[in-house]
Amino acid sequence: MKKAGAAKLKMVPTVQRVAHDQGTRSFGPPPVSPAAVEMHGELKRLGLMENIAELEILGYTVIPPEKAAPKGFAARLRKAILDVSERRYGVRPDMGSGGTHANPLSAFGHLHTWMLFEDDVFQEAMCNEIGVALTHYLLGKNAVASNCIAIVKGPGGGDLGLHADNALMASPFPAHAQVCNVTFALTDYTKENGALCFVPGSHRYFRSPVGRRASTSAWRWNARRAR
Repeated sequence: MKKAGAAKLKMVPTVQRVAHDQGTRSFGPPPVSPAAVEMHGELKRLGLMENIAELEILGYTVIPPEKAAPKGFAARLRKAILDVSERRYGVRPDMGSGGTHANPLSAFGHLHTWMLFEDDVFQEAMCNEIGVALTHYLLGKNAVASNCIAIVKGPGGGDLGLHADNALMASPFPAHAQVCNVTFALTDYTKENGALCFVPGSHRYFRSPVGRRASTSAWRWNARRAR
């Protein structure tokens, strides 16, 4: 249900300040945060202002490949994941039919954790300036990386129901983001091949899906609506 986080854009009104040293009251806007000015400049430099608007309204945003990373990066990253999968499982994933990883026991597919030290390309992905800038916007510059994972999914297997990634938190969630994901889509995302389903604007519910909305049938229903 929630992938990109639930950041909240605030408009600060004019406020009252008390000048204690002069014993008088003065009115006017609060001082501008240097950190906010720096963040705004970085987002403008990277051309991410429209993406920030999408995060606020939809709860997710998509960065075009040519903007997300240098040419050839996606191919390097995909090859490194296939290499790791082959080392860990003893078989190289078939990127044509997906038969080598069909009908996984988990709806997550084959989840490869702790990838950071497997290859330098994973460290490049974690330090990608676009991903870092969006993360800093959502979570602040003190954000902590929790993991670096890769997912290899073949055809078949069970559906992954609607969920929020901060599901371990009690509802209602805070209005500001607590977690965000930066995903490199290394194969085409289509309905036919089982892509991620996201309900636009659902980050504004500030809770995990409940009842029928959390069921597999609701997942399929919302997938049709969210195409």
